[in-house]
Amino acid sequence: MDTNKTRKKKIVLTHSEVITRSNSHIGLFEELSFYDKSVFFTDNLKADRLLYYQLAGNRGGHPEQIEFPPSTEIVVLSDKVVKLLEMSVRHYMLDYIEMKLNLNNSLIILIESDFHRIVKQRAERVNDSSSLNLISRIEESINS
Repeated sequence: MDTNKTRKKKIVLTHSEVITRSNSHIGLFEELSFYDKSVFFTDNLKADRLLYYQLAGNRGGHPEQIEFPPSTEIVVLSDKVVKLLEMSVRHYMLDYIEMKLNLNNSLIILIESDFHRIVKQRAERVNDSSSLNLISRIEESINS
């Protein structure tokens, strides 16, 4: 038996792979559920991490604050990490994410700006004033 044919192809996160995975969730803000899911945010976010944690929590997610646990279901890559990847500079977290993807390909990857867009679309659609307030604070801190 040829073991090369039965092996799964190893997932390697390239810049285009990250963009493709994240873009696949844009416009699906109703279908993309954060409810009761573990959400991990990489470092180097554009705004205060606690504001992003609150946004994820408002959608029912459980933000992970310290480490990347095996139970993580959604990972939000900072725009800076993605920009570095575009220049072929790999952030150390990509190794953990790839390991998780290669064990179980169900991990959802979002880029920070896509996460922001998705939660903003939903908040506007359902008039979620609490999330809209957080989004305004994030946008103000990014633009200042």
